[in-house]
Order: sequence, then C-alpha cells, then structure tokens
Amino acid sequence: MRSLSYFSGYLLIGVLGALLLGNLYEPEANYALYRFAVNLAEGRGLLYGAVEGNVVTFPLSPALLAMLVQLGIEPSLGSFLINALATACGALCLALWLNKPLYGVLYALLMLIQPS
Repeated sequence: MRSLSYFSGYLLIGVLGALLLGNLYEPEANYALYRFAVNLAEGRGLLYGAVEGNVVTFPLSPALLAMLVQLGIEPSLGSFLINALATACGALCLALWLNKPLYGVLYALLMLIQPS
C-alpha cells in the first residue's frame, strides 16, 4: 500500500510539473516521435521518411504512443501521459531501492528539468 501512495504522489508531481512547465519546451522536438507513432498506428510500420530513405528508430515510445493514438488520444497528450508515468515509475523504483521516499520526490522534480 505504501508503494501505491508513493507512486500516486510521484505521478502527481509529474503531472503538475508537466502542466506548469509544458509550454517551455518546443513541440517540434517530438515531431519525429509523433510521426513514427502515427505511421505505426496507421499500419505503415515503424518508419519515417527521411532524405536518405526510411529510418527505424527506438520502438518503445512510438509503440506506446501508437496504441494511445489508436484509442483516439492526440500524440501530444499521449506523450504527456507517457512522460508522467515514466517519471512516477522511475521515482518509485529509486525510492523503493534506496528506501528513501524523498529521493523519489527529488528524482521526479529533476525529471521536470528536461522531460524525455
């Protein structure tokens, strides 16, 4: 039960921080990730047209985002959700590993500097 309350707190930090700081980051930075996800969701595979031809990238984030796109969630909102969950999971793992819940809070706050 303690882990669930920690996770909830870290998730809240990630969500609130992303909402407060979300406008600081350029949306164009995730354009390639969004294109990969939309191409995957539309059945075109994990490909992105580049000058040199098709390029395959890291599959986990576009695959998760593609699943959210299939559910009708916009890529930017899906990316926000993935970032918030990833922050909370990382903070929880650190807090449980070190048995120091405040280190999880610190981790969650530090992740807001530059969300993935």
